[in-house]
Amino acid sequence: MLPSTVTGLCQIITDWVQRTPDLRALGMIGSQARGTPRPNSDLDLLILARRPRRYFDGPTWPIGIGFEPSGYDVVSCEVVDYGTRQSYRFKLLPAAELELIFAPLAWACVNPIDPASARIVRDELRVLVDKDGLFYRFSAALGSA
Repeated sequence: MLPSTVTGLCQIITDWVQRTPDLRALGMIGSQARGTPRPNSDLDLLILARRPRRYFDGPTWPIGIGFEPSGYDVVSCEVVDYGTRQSYRFKLLPAAELELIFAPLAWACVNPIDPASARIVRDELRVLVDKDGLFYRFSAALGSA
């Protein structure tokens, strides 16, 4: 994926998270965040939401994100269940793959600190939106842990 595509998709999702009250934080994770993407790497974005399950309950979602006005067509969309997290894997045209991972606010809980969440925050999280300071508090707690 071209860097300009990553930047454009991040902007689309950042704008959507900013205007959606239920969504409280957005971070880039994975190889794109680490700066080690391959040409076929997807873009992984972690979203912390007050009610993450609501984005998986209706047939009308993902209306409102704004892919089409930005020049992207959704070719396919697959739901993946990770237990406490769920995601949408989008294939878009022009060629891009995007995974939106939804997690509850408790994902960033600092008492106790979840080891899997801690690894992501330490190794690869690039904060794009943090309305309540959840990612920043988690990161600070790791510094003292």
